[in-house]
Amino acid sequence: MKKTKTIDTDFFEKDLKKRLKNRKFREAFYMSRLVRRISTQISEIRGKKHLSQKQLAYKAHVPQQEISNIENGKRNITLVTLEKIAAGFGGTVDVNFKI
Repeated sequence: MKKTKTIDTDFFEKDLKKRLKNRKFREAFYMSRLVRRISTQISEIRGKKHLSQKQLAYKAHVPQQEISNIENGKRNITLVTLEKIAAGFGGTVDVNFKI
């Protein structure tokens, strides 16, 4: 029987809490979460619409490599590009602040 290792999640939570006190780390951390959510949504919608990256790029008027980089988290997306991609899906961008 294989022995499983347990992970001390308290350590990670305490470490994250400590790191979030640093302004630069905090900004990067929250930005990366937002970028991941957006890139995941783009990839999921593209899959549901049965579009290749090349097809979406054509419809959105952006290079295919840009779609790839956005979906893989290698590039931050601008609002202009986000609007183009939404239009490529036949939709619009709707921003909601949760307070």
